[in-house]
Amino acid sequence: MSQEITDLRQIRIEKLRRLQEKGTDPFRIEKFDRTHQSQDIVEQFDELNGQTVSIAGRVMTKRMMGKASFIHIQDM
Repeated sequence: MSQEITDLRQIRIEKLRRLQEKGTDPFRIEKFDRTHQSQDIVEQFDELNGQTVSIAGRVMTKRMMGKASFIHIQDM
């Protein structure tokens, strides 16, 4: 068990190093402006048709059904 944790930690450190070598700051905080909550989109779907909306949340479930995909988002 201890060796597995050590291996996992080493993999994560290597991924972090590669990101930093590419000039990416993995700890940068970016602001994201949310325009709606997911429930707003469900309730106002017809009125929002054709508009750009932004939501933020955690993907709780993802269902892949051929070419269609469905996700359940928990609002933050």
